[in-house]
Amino acid sequence: MSTTAPMLRDPVVIFEGLALMLLAALLRHYGVLHSLPTWSLYFAIASTAVIYTNTLREAHRQHHGQDRLLRSLSTKSVGPIENHMTDIADVVEQARHLLRIRADCSEYGSVAAPEKYDSVQRAIEKALEGGTEVRMLIVGSPELWTRTNPLRRLSFEEVRHTPTYQRYRSRFRGETEPASLEDFESTVLRRQELVTANYISRGAKVEFLPEGSPAAEQFVWIADSEEAVYVSPRPGAEAFRTRDHQILKDLVANFDRDWPAKAGDIGPKESNCAPRSNAPSTGSPRGVSTR
Repeated sequence: MSTTAPMLRDPVVIFEGLALMLLAALLRHYGVLHSLPTWSLYFAIASTAVIYTNTLREAHRQHHGQDRLLRSLSTKSVGPIENHMTDIADVVEQARHLLRIRADCSEYGSVAAPEKYDSVQRAIEKALEGGTEVRMLIVGSPELWTRTNPLRRLSFEEVRHTPTYQRYRSRFRGETEPASLEDFESTVLRRQELVTANYISRGAKVEFLPEGSPAAEQFVWIADSEEAVYVSPRPGAEAFRTRDHQILKDLVANFDRDWPAKAGDIGPKESNCAPRSNAPSTGSPRGVSTR
């Protein structure tokens, strides 16, 4: 009774039963089922509807139970940089009050996953437009590749034939093809400058930390101390997404330990995304704390 009786009161079961009974009446009317007693036919149809619906609902319940279990896992791997950019964008979008970011450049992932990076940049800009405070710690000296990009181990000739490079170049088809790794580096670093200046102009607080800082051991994107993506800065490293209270507490504490940085200790050439001698300056406020 505990399983079947509630099912008999279910509107879906009643509707299915009535529909099947109507079908049976039509079949009897045309003599297809004339030999069977009406009550036994209706009882069989109603019982079949109850059992069938109960089975479907149980399967549905188990499926959603598994989904809830997966969603409840507080920490999960979200893959290498080509994959975890989507999770970074999603976490950034969750921020309503304070967004903490620590990476080796303001344009993290723009070369390794250019088609996914754009969503991260839009999410950060949207957060700033919505009044979310954005604190960004940029760690180390300027480089062509973010430290999690496996391409940093390749020569330029090898890089040119990778899908990653081709996707990046497709975003800027009107520009001249770089003739060397140095040319490509100058182009990328110049864009990094513009992105950082863009964030600053929109109200982001950007600080720069020198190479060798303990903060360089982990890149993070933390939304309101409630959810985060974090990754160790080594080529091909997998990132993790977490809502675990203790992990978040540690990530926030480590970030706040380095905030605010002492801007006076860092010169323009020491701050990440700062122009090198072979990268034309755009006049953006590199290496200067905006806080």
